[in-house]
Amino acid sequence: AAAAAAPAAAAPAKKPTVFFSYCWADQDLVRPLASACEDFASPWIDYQQLKGGHWLYHDIVNAIDLADVVVVCLSESYLKSENCGKEISLAGDWKKHLLPLKVGELKRWPPVHGMAVHLTGKLYVDVCDASKRADHLKQIQAVVTNLPST
Repeated sequence: AAAAAAPAAAAPAKKPTVFFSYCWADQDLVRPLASACEDFASPWIDYQQLKGGHWLYHDIVNAIDLADVVVVCLSESYLKSENCGKEISLAGDWKKHLLPLKVGELKRWPPVHGMAVHLTGKLYVDVCDASKRADHLKQIQAVVTNLPST
């Protein structure tokens, strides 16, 4: 009698791709957070992906298009950044799942800003206190790994 074929090993689940939209003024808080997400996601953050000779906006637009989640790292600096405004507008127009993180001072929620239309009705995760990083990551992971099917 022929031996039964061994069942094929299941392919590992694809980690969700997470685009980090942030202002460089907030990079000291955002970069380690993005790196820590590598356990459960494939983070896309500009300083790791963009190299000399790259078309900056082409690469960013492509990354937003391919992202499962866009993490919006909000602060007053973010709200003042024209490029950050473009990123969230594009993500919102493309109906990307947005996860707002408060990474710095915000005078009001949702902010009095044009990008508020994309944030209205969303709760943010306050990640300002680095001593609570493990809790922040659990909250981010819960959103990123439990996305509705598209």
